[in-house]
Amino acid sequence: MNASDYQNGVQQFEASRRYLLGVIGFTAVNIVLVFLKLGFYFLCAATIPMVLLYNGMGIVSVVIVLVYLACWFFMEKQRWLILVPTVLFLLDCLLFVWIFYLDFVEGNGFDYTLLPDVIFHGFIMYYLGMGTVAWFNIRKGYSDPE
Repeated sequence: MNASDYQNGVQQFEASRRYLLGVIGFTAVNIVLVFLKLGFYFLCAATIPMVLLYNGMGIVSVVIVLVYLACWFFMEKQRWLILVPTVLFLLDCLLFVWIFYLDFVEGNGFDYTLLPDVIFHGFIMYYLGMGTVAWFNIRKGYSDPE
């Protein structure tokens, strides 16, 4: 791997960290909005914490967001931590698809209002996957051909 490839991998890794921070921020704001009972929320949030929150497990919901935040914070020095939010968000995507499927099976049809969330989950999963691949590549370092 040359210096250019290494730098490109670092940039991809940092991009995935930025998108992860966005997920953390929107999810944290949504938790606060639900606690305040304001009746609205941002679509771009993790599903698992919100489902737990609506089922009376607010503390667990906050803990999950704190795990995401801790991973994001320590990921700058310990890049392998990208694996934790990637796996968590993959589980989040699977839960979201399951909820989407159950809604469809119950006879409610295709819920077009969930499309922004579908796109969001795909977008974030892409960037977390890209960050994981970048980590895998940059952990080898780069060698100067000279």
